[in-house]
Amino acid sequence: MSQVEQLVILGATGSVGLSTLAVVAEHPQRYQLFALTAYSRVEKAEALCRKFLPRYFVMVDVAAAADLAGRISDLSTEVLAGSDALLAVVQESDVS
Repeated sequence: MSQVEQLVILGATGSVGLSTLAVVAEHPQRYQLFALTAYSRVEKAEALCRKFLPRYFVMVDVAAAADLAGRISDLSTEVLAGSDALLAVVQESDVS
């Protein structure tokens, strides 16, 4: 069996991101979500965190990140904020 791929999905709350997540949901044995990212759509971000349980969720908008962190404090997902956090998850060596 092949190794599970760790993914970062940029723009997870947009149409392309949601389409990509639909494929991920169909193949849980192949893909694991390392991080999801969005600019500021907190409600959609919360729903995605609850459904997919990524290790990280990066919100570019700092106020949106604080809101999301409060909403998902019961989950293990860590919320990161800003463009530097976005670069950090994309540059992680273990992700595809």
